[in-house]
Amino acid sequence: MLDPAIYLKEIHYLAVVTATIAGFLLGALWYATPLFGNAWMKELGLKKEDISGPLVPMIVTIILTLIIAFSLEVLIIGLDITSVQGAALLGLLVGIFFMATNMLSDYLYNGWSKKLFLIQAGYRVVMLIVMAAILNLWR
Repeated sequence: MLDPAIYLKEIHYLAVVTATIAGFLLGALWYATPLFGNAWMKELGLKKEDISGPLVPMIVTIILTLIIAFSLEVLIIGLDITSVQGAALLGLLVGIFFMATNMLSDYLYNGWSKKLFLIQAGYRVVMLIVMAAILNLWR
C-alpha cells in the first residue's frame, strides 16, 4: 500500500525550491530575445511592447513550476531513481509523454505553427530534464 507520509519525509524541500528556481530561470533565458524570444513573439504576432506587466503570469508560473518540481521529486522517490542520468531520463519521458503530447492538442486546436509548438514544448521538455537532474543531485 502506498503511504504518502513516506514520500513527505523523503522530499528534499530545498532541492524542490532550487529546481523551481532553475526551471523558472531557464524559461526566462529560453524566451529571451537572444534565444527563442524573437521567434516566439513573431509566431504569436506580438511585439516587445505588447508584453508589459507580466507580474501575474510570472507569479502563476513560479507556483506551477513549484508544483512540477514537487511532483518530479515524488516520482524520483517513488521510482527509486538513484542516478542523475536516470532522473534526466525521467524528465525527458515526462516531458515528451505528458507535456509535449498534451501541448500537441493546443498546437492543433489553436492553429499554432510548428515552430511555435517546438519552442513551447521544447522549453517544457528541457525544463523537466534540468529540474529532474537537479532534484536527483540532492539524493
